[in-house]
Amino acid sequence: MRNLEHPQPTSYLFELDLTAAHLAALEHERGGGELSFEVELHATATQQEQHVLTTAILTYTSHLSEWSRVLNEFGYADLMVIGIPIQRGGAPDLLGDARDRLSRAYQDILHGRYDDAVGRARKVIEGIWAVTGADKDAALAAKEYFAGDRKKMTKDQRALFVQEAVRHYAHPPHHVEDDGNDAWYSAEDAAFTVALASAVLAQASSQLHGSRARRSE
Repeated sequence: MRNLEHPQPTSYLFELDLTAAHLAALEHERGGGELSFEVELHATATQQEQHVLTTAILTYTSHLSEWSRVLNEFGYADLMVIGIPIQRGGAPDLLGDARDRLSRAYQDILHGRYDDAVGRARKVIEGIWAVTGADKDAALAAKEYFAGDRKKMTKDQRALFVQEAVRHYAHPPHHVEDDGNDAWYSAEDAAFTVALASAVLAQASSQLHGSRARRSE
């Protein structure tokens, strides 16, 4: 409370510390749309022993372009919902198309286009397989898991099996769901598939860099 003998306009600055978890929660609530903030202020004014109560509600809407700028300024432009790292650079030229698709999948999530994000994530995995030749290995890994001795599968085989499972998951079924509606993907579904696609890209980049380094020795 402040006592002002000579009332005059006064400006106040309210600051709110937001952690990565807070921003992730806001991203979840945003759901691809705009963010609206509402602050309710309560004040008591005293004059000549009389108390006057007043309330003010301040609202502010942050549009997508502004929210993207805020995330970028605070270093969170590459974090989405659950903290998905998006590889912006460092990928070999052979994986350039996959990197571009991954960036567009990120934009899809940002704009609430979750079905598109899942579809692009699937194409990221398929594009990486086309470059590395892992498509046949992934099919063999799936066969080994279901028809072979899964306990003897190597770590790479298990990784390819997971990728094949997610690629299959990213293909929407042609039949309707139990509720009679077409299948659709949520923000969490999109985050799940894009996160794995990002990991696959990082892994493939590392493997290609490593093979080049061995050839140059």
